[in-house]
Amino acid sequence: MFSVQPLQPDDGHLTVEAVTRVKDGTASPPVTEAYLARFLVDNSHYLIVATADGGVVDFVLAYRLARIDRDQAVYLHEIDVLPAYRRRGIGTALMEEMLRLCRAEGILKLWLGTSLR
Repeated sequence: MFSVQPLQPDDGHLTVEAVTRVKDGTASPPVTEAYLARFLVDNSHYLIVATADGGVVDFVLAYRLARIDRDQAVYLHEIDVLPAYRRRGIGTALMEEMLRLCRAEGILKLWLGTSLR
């Protein structure tokens, strides 16, 4: 069983866990709760996590972009799932939450890129 939630500035402990556990501590310089709280205060930043078995197992990182035509779009920068939790629908649930947030804010465009790594 897992749960999905968008993070808020006061969710710093989950944010740090998302970056260090899912990204295997590869952030350089190391990410702090204070930095991530400032990051999440900006309402154009989205960080959504999935938790299971007492910890963060997946996250989505996205940014809302203003466009010259006054439309808005969201760029989904990263979705990452711990290998042991793949193929359980967690990534799908995170994408569904991202789409729900976009619709609630009147954003009609979401785009992302892929990597072959």
